[in-house]
Amino acid sequence: MMGQRDPKSKLKTNSELRRRRYSSVIAIKIPYFDHEGMKAIAKLSIDIIAEE
Repeated sequence: MMGQRDPKSKLKTNSELRRRRYSSVIAIKIPYFDHEGMKAIAKLSIDIIAEE
């Protein structure tokens, strides 16, 4: 589902896996999957991880 990832972070750390889980959970609740929506989901997911 996630397309290109930041090439600097090749590691699949726990936060990376957790971020993917948040992304899919959030995506289920959002009815549209256009590009702007996906960017918003990605940003929201990163913000959630940053707060931990």
